[in-house]
Amino acid sequence: MTDTEKLEAPSSISSKEFWDYLEQEYHKIKDEELYKYKQKFEKEFRETLFIRLQDFYTDLENEEHKIKTKIDSINKTLREIPYSKETYIEINLKNNTKKLD
Repeated sequence: MTDTEKLEAPSSISSKEFWDYLEQEYHKIKDEELYKYKQKFEKEFRETLFIRLQDFYTDLENEEHKIKTKIDSINKTLREIPYSKETYIEINLKNNTKKLD
């Protein structure tokens, strides 16, 4: 029996029998089939969440490094601009976030 055949209602039944059939199918899907997919999703979510968070954190660190490198490059150029005697303009990066320990 295929999945399509399992969900097809019998052809010559009364309205009450049809609603009973639909209720049975609803409970079957709810209690059996959807529950196993829910379990599978939750298992995959638990198993991959930490890896995805690590990847995201690594991406953020890489972006931070790129930003700092660009600021250093800008600062090198700014130091070469004669502003006044022994004075130059510099960009400083101030971190307004707290790192988690």
